Amino acid sequence: MLNFWIRFPAYFLGTLVLFFLYSHPLERWMEAGNDALKIIQTRQDIQETALALEAHYKTTGHYPAPGDLDDFLRQRFPDALKRQIPIDRWGNPLRYKTTEDQRGFFLVSMGRDGLPDTPHDFGIQIFYWTPREEEKPFPSEETVLPESGTSQEASK
Repeated sequence: MLNFWIRFPAYFLGTLVLFFLYSHPLERWMEAGNDALKIIQTRQDIQETALALEAHYKTTGHYPAPGDLDDFLRQRFPDALKRQIPIDRWGNPLRYKTTEDQRGFFLVSMGRDGLPDTPHDFGIQIFYWTPREEEKPFPSEETVLPESGTSQEASK
């Protein structure tokens, strides 16, 4: 029994040392998991915002001005106060700008570091090289067969 009381403080101290050594990586893993979740949620917000901007372009023929993005999104998403669009999940504002010719836009989150033009930035860029045409109807559902009988011969 005396042997146990001599070893117990050593075992206890060893357990404490291991706990403190391995608890810090656990915190880093939890932070990485939280960052991954924030990235996923911010990407979803960016996609929803981009779809709303595209719908606005189809109805009006232009994208909202960068200074009007907040008002546009409040009108488009009245319940957005819960999600804080156009702010990413780290609390940083989304960077939005349109191209000079109004054929595209950039919508970017500055990521977890909150600094522009770093590897943590991600977002969406939509740009059309030529002016958009009116939407064309889908082709008819009738199948057009070639004039030679190759498709009929292949089925035999």
